[in-house]
Amino acid sequence: MPKSGGKEKRLARERQAATGKPYTVCLAEIRAEYESQKAEQGTTSKGDAQ
Repeated sequence: MPKSGGKEKRLARERQAATGKPYTVCLAEIRAEYESQKAEQGTTSKGDAQ
């Protein structure tokens, strides 16, 4: 999934512009959020009824 890397970078640039934080900090936050979302999807997508 090479496109996700570009998406993360774009979101990190947007967050940097909005918050004034360093780009690398924003990128690390974005990646941490993606990893937590992947973990949540892995546990909830195994047939949990909605």
